[in-house]
Amino acid sequence: MKITPIRKNGFIDYMKSIGKLGGQNKVPRLSNDRNIANSLLQWAENN
Repeated sequence: MKITPIRKNGFIDYMKSIGKLGGQNKVPRLSNDRNIANSLLQWAENN
C-alpha cells in the first residue's frame, strides 16, 4: 500500500474539476473498485 499526499484543498479542486462541487453533491463513498482512487491519482499527477 502506498499513501499519496494531496496538496492543500486538493480534494476540493478535484471535486470542482469533475463538476461535483457544491451543496447538492455528496463526497464519493468507498467502493470495492478503484475508479475514484485512480481518477484522483491521475488528477493529482496532472496538477
